[in-house]
Order: sequence, then C-alpha cells, then structure tokens
Amino acid sequence: MKPTIPKENGPNGITSQVRQVLRKMKIWHYKHYSGGKFGQTGVADIIGCFHGRFLAIEVKRPGRVPTKNQQKFLDNVNAAGGIAFVAYSASEVYETLSSIETEHSNAT
Repeated sequence: MKPTIPKENGPNGITSQVRQVLRKMKIWHYKHYSGGKFGQTGVADIIGCFHGRFLAIEVKRPGRVPTKNQQKFLDNVNAAGGIAFVAYSASEVYETLSSIETEHSNAT
C-alpha cells in the first residue's frame, strides 16, 4: 500500500518528510548528524539499510547540489554495491525506492 506522501513545503522540512516516508515503508534508517572535528565530511543526511543493502540519501532543497565531498560519498556507496542518491522531495524517495523494491521482488 502506497504511503501518504506529506506536503513538501510543510513546517518539518524535506528531511523530516523523507524520514516519514521511510518509516511508513518500514525501512530502517537514521538521520546522520555530521560535523565536529572528529566527523567525516560528506556523509549523507540519511543512512539506512534497504533489502540488505547500505542506503545513503543526501537531501537537498530544489536547486541545490551536493558538495564535492557529498557526491564522492554517494559515488563510493554506489560503487560498493549500496544505494545512494540525492533526493529533492519525499515523493522522489518513495518513487526511487519503490522502483528498486520492484526490481528486488522480480529478482527473487
């Protein structure tokens, strides 16, 4: 059953809306808070696990692009067999992961 997609311009922001979709899809995840002198730069905003694969989602407002370090992190995750992408909306996350879920179901 398709979860209700929250409005993108709500008070909670895009990241909260993406997390709401992930919870409704029952995808384990957490919000990564980067920063500090001991943290690694470029780590995606949301880290999780989807059908046994590492999941990294960099959330951006429309019109913004990932930094070089963020893009490198996403590229490294994809190269290692994980799922990593930039999301500009909660509905985009739902559509992307639903497509991957369909491919996973057809492969098993």
